[in-house]
Amino acid sequence: MRELLEIVLPEEVNSYYLIPTTVVGITVRPNVIRATVVLLKGSTLTVQKIVSEPLDGSEEQTAATLAMAVKAVFQKIGSYSQVTLSTESTAVTFKELSFSFSDSDKIGMIVPFEIEAMLPFPPQEAYLDFITTKTSSGETTTHVMAAALQKKWITEALTPFEQAGIEVARVTTDIIALYGLLKRTDTMPTGAVGFIHIDTNVTNIGLIVEGQLKNVRTLKKGSDQGIDRPDLWKDISFTLHAFTQELSDDAKLEKVILFNALSTDLMDLCKQYIQAPCEQFPHETLFTASHMHTKLPINPSDTLSFAAALPCIGSRNFSFLPTLFTKTEQSRLTKQTIAGFCLPLIALSLLAFHTFKEIHTFSQEAAASQKQILKALKDNFSTLSTNNLRDALEAAQREVKHEENIWSSLSSQNRQSFLHYLHELSTKIDRETLGLTLKKMVISKNIISLEGNVRSFEAVEQFEHQLRETHLFSAVPDMQKVEFSVQLPLQLQGGS
Repeated sequence: MRELLEIVLPEEVNSYYLIPTTVVGITVRPNVIRATVVLLKGSTLTVQKIVSEPLDGSEEQTAATLAMAVKAVFQKIGSYSQVTLSTESTAVTFKELSFSFSDSDKIGMIVPFEIEAMLPFPPQEAYLDFITTKTSSGETTTHVMAAALQKKWITEALTPFEQAGIEVARVTTDIIALYGLLKRTDTMPTGAVGFIHIDTNVTNIGLIVEGQLKNVRTLKKGSDQGIDRPDLWKDISFTLHAFTQELSDDAKLEKVILFNALSTDLMDLCKQYIQAPCEQFPHETLFTASHMHTKLPINPSDTLSFAAALPCIGSRNFSFLPTLFTKTEQSRLTKQTIAGFCLPLIALSLLAFHTFKEIHTFSQEAAASQKQILKALKDNFSTLSTNNLRDALEAAQREVKHEENIWSSLSSQNRQSFLHYLHELSTKIDRETLGLTLKKMVISKNIISLEGNVRSFEAVEQFEHQLRETHLFSAVPDMQKVEFSVQLPLQLQGGS
């Protein structure tokens, strides 16, 4: 049923999912693979499953070993629509950019040139994309966060999934996914707000100012080496305060949000080293909204896979693979192409049959009508002898015209009317006072057309007034200019 709907309907329109879509958000770390399954239906979002598969964490771990673990994860998941992979941000190059327009296609064309100078590898080896972080009032300025990742890291990340027979539709990165999750809270943080996510082997740090993602950094230190290490917290503190100082010398952190503060001790460490209010990301408040539901609790360790499964809010979906089609998408595109050819052909065939039937019916009615018209013409014009309708109509028109000419030549009404019009105009219009120069006058049965000019704008008003005083015309238009070309509709003259 879904495959049939996909042929004729778009998956979603303005964040409303016409076709129920099951998205798997997945992260691969040295010691574990985590996946969160989210159902998108209409405007609602429901967390259905959270699964994980442990890994040994060794450096000798091969793509084949990872592929077996990926298979195990998807056996637990069952059916799904698409997969989003979130990669570590350590190898990602970020850059904040501003544009004087909001068209995402134009921005996408310019971003590669803007970020090229920052890349530690040739631009042709990069996959890149961007998210819109802020649009100023009136949409005069658009702020984006662009990100680029070398192709070899994408290839390496996708290899286990390809070996497991799993197609990945979208590849995002941890910091972008975390920012998207923050945007789903009831109110985006105001002021300068930092966020921290301490993962197994990396720590993601970001700064948000008035809801806009301004700075990001990923440390190659994580919880596997001890979450309470002073050197880790010193690096986190240095990073956040450096970000804040870039804003202004007197800028300060309003607060810091931790995505995985598993204990009070961690919150105390945060406050001690960063010297700012710290709070845990409110996972539970996400599901107080009517459009978000969950069948099971979201643990802090599942934050990244959950964030990866969510579509972006207020921005296009970020992906390092924006131009690549999965096999499923290629198959869907093929079906849509075939349907696109077949449906018009079927519609045209039905239309042609209906048209043929209607034409046949109309032809019969036209033939019957022609016979009736010919009979009526011959009854009224005894001189007609032809059976061709067009010739009969032309002959009847010639005879009517001939009769009209005879009547017109015998009637004095036309001559009297024209003389009456000329008399009234010459009597009521003061040509010398107006400075009236009449270039052209045409008198027809119902209209008098005048073309010429008067001396001044004051004379224009006088001319209009004098025309009305003749009582010849049913309406006198507002001329507005000293040069005029007007048509004056005549009053019925009562036979005068």
